[in-house]
Formats: sequence, structure tokens, C-alpha cells
Amino acid sequence: MQDHLAEQLDPGAFIPASARPTVITAAPPPPPPPTRAQRLAEATAGRVGLVQASLPELPYPLWLRAGTDDVQGALKCLDASPVAIPYTPRRILEIGAGAGYRSVALALAWPDAEILTTEPDPSLQRVALLNTLPYGNITATSLALSTDNARYGMTGRQGEAGRLALARDDRGPIVATQLKNLLYSRGWNAVDTVIITPDAASDHLLRVPWPASVRLLAVETGGAPLHEATQPRYPPEGFLTEIVGDYVLQHRRMPDISAPPVRPVPVFDTQGPAQGMRLEHIAVDPPGFFALGANGFRLHPNEPGAPLASVTLTQFCRRFTELHLTLRVVLPTARPVRLRVALNSLPEHETLAGTVEALNGGESRAIAIKLPIYEGACELVFTAEMAKFEYSNAGAWAEIVAAAFI
Repeated sequence: MQDHLAEQLDPGAFIPASARPTVITAAPPPPPPPTRAQRLAEATAGRVGLVQASLPELPYPLWLRAGTDDVQGALKCLDASPVAIPYTPRRILEIGAGAGYRSVALALAWPDAEILTTEPDPSLQRVALLNTLPYGNITATSLALSTDNARYGMTGRQGEAGRLALARDDRGPIVATQLKNLLYSRGWNAVDTVIITPDAASDHLLRVPWPASVRLLAVETGGAPLHEATQPRYPPEGFLTEIVGDYVLQHRRMPDISAPPVRPVPVFDTQGPAQGMRLEHIAVDPPGFFALGANGFRLHPNEPGAPLASVTLTQFCRRFTELHLTLRVVLPTARPVRLRVALNSLPEHETLAGTVEALNGGESRAIAIKLPIYEGACELVFTAEMAKFEYSNAGAWAEIVAAAFI
């Protein structure tokens, strides 16, 4: 009888809906984020011409020439270190930058290295400049290198459609720049790493002695050995030769390893990557702030009693050891100016280092400030004021000629 009654009862008639068991269905897993190859392919699919592609792991977008093999070239450089460098390079000379993807990979792998690139192919120069411009440690040049001032042209190469190679041509439109002149123009008395793509380099560069400071010569050959006419220039007693990926690596056995100077990182750089800048209480007439060249600026003190004129620059500190400053008050007739410089952590605004300098009219001063070990976002605050309250600010042009982290 009880069993019969139990079968007739409908639990839904007296159990509220809120108390009924909930049927849980597992949500499908979210789709995986697109891969680097998918992002680049999507940016260029069905298009031709210059396009941008943003990758989350890169600080700046990449430029690609849709309709070419740039996607493959970018992936090849970015998916792995383009060149196996077994030491920390300071100065890298890249001969034949192509579209600049290898240059970007080198800049990311070695952010403290100076990288100087050359590219003679006009069809690649524009995109190479676009890709490398945001990186402050890359200087891209649109020229051909050789051991003399011979003329060259870009000629097609069989077997690789669309690829051009540098070839000597007495009527060619390209006048090569001598390697020694390029290094001199950059103030490089030494270079420790050289990377060469033979299509973009004069054959003579591989057949002349390199400076003793060159520790590694990496020649992009696609994995093939060096030409038999070139191999004798790198005898086993002087070089250890190995093939790694697409490169023939020539390691000098007894290099001159006196290190080039550490690359300074400008605090104010009108030609470098975009950074934050905040101007406060800057006079309008005469203008209290303007840039001086690429790495300096003028900051005019306000008249006594007015809020202090200041410039605040934000940057990422990478365990720098010193802050080098060059300060100046331009006019000899100006009254003394007090310049304050403070390095603060962000977002805490904790003061890490700083200085207060009073300069007379016409005086210049170079200062090196020791920095504590710190890595992270920071701000550098420059403030100008008259050294005494009663001083007139007429003509008191204070200059931060240069400010750089070391």
C-alpha cells in the first residue's frame, strides 16, 4: 500500500522550485587565443601593401608587406633567437636588415646592446625603418656597405622570386659606404658582433680582416657552408666554425674583449620610443619649455612667488647604476638658478635618488648620481626655480643638456 502511494506522489507538487536539484552542464572551454602565426596571417589575409599587426608579447606593432613572404620571415625571427650569441653583446652590426624583424628580435633579446643596421634594398628600407624606429637601441640606415666606394645595383636572383641581391655595377645607383666610415660616424671604435646577410653585403666584406674586437661573425647562408673562396679567411687556428640553423658562426678564438662602453639610455629622447611627459606650471610667454636637439630641453624658472615649473618624465628602469646629467644656465648675466632632480618609484612615489644644484649664469655642470638597485616603472622630475626669492628670472634659461641612465 505504501509503495503504491509513493508511486502516485509527484515531488514537484510540494517541493518548491528553489529547493529542487539544479542540473549542472559543463561550459565548453574557451577557445585558445590565436597563435602568433594566426595573428600575422589574419592581418595580411586578402590584402596587399603595408599593414600593421599587434602581438601581445611585443611592445610595438609589426609592419608587414601583405602579399609577400614577410609573415614567414617575421615568424622565423621571432619564434626563436635569430642568432645564437654565447655572450652579452654590447654593439651589434647587422648588415642586411631586410624588413627589420631580426633587428627587433635582437633588440628584445639584448635590450642593453647598441644595434646598427644597414639595408641597401629600396623595397625593404621603408618597412625596416617602420619596424625599428620605436626601439631606442636600434639605429637603422638605408645604405650599402663595402670596403671601398664602388657603385652597386640590386639585381634579381634566380631561384628566389622577388629577392634582390647587391651586385657590383659601375653604372649602378647605389654608392657603397665604407665600413670604417660608418663606424667612425657612429663613434664606434669597436664592435663585438657582426651579422651578415650576403645578398645585402659586398662580397669583399667577407674576405677582409675584421677588427680584433669582433667576437662573432654570423653569416646567414641558409645552413650551407661558406663559399670555398671565403673559407680560407677564417682558418681553424683563428676561428671556431659551426653551423647553427641558417647561420655559419665564426667565433674568434682570441678576441680583443675590452668591452665597448655601456649604452646610455636617454631620459628625454625625441627620436626614441614614446614615453609619458607631464609639464606643470610652464610659462607661455616667453615659452618656459622646449626641446634642445634630440636629448635635451630648456626649463625657464617662474618669477618669484609663482608655482615651480617642472617636467616629469616616466620610464621603465632596468637596474640602472647611475644617472648622468649635464646642466647649464645659458646667459652669463642670469642670476643663479636652482635645479632639482628627483627619481621616484611608481606607483609608490618613493624617492630613490636625486640632487639639488645651484648654477650661476653661464655655468655648466656634469653630475653622476649613484642609483639604488631598482627595476620597474619610475618617474624623473625636473624642477627649476631662482636660487633666492628676490632674484629676477629674466634671462634665466636653465638647460638639461643631457640626462641618461647608465
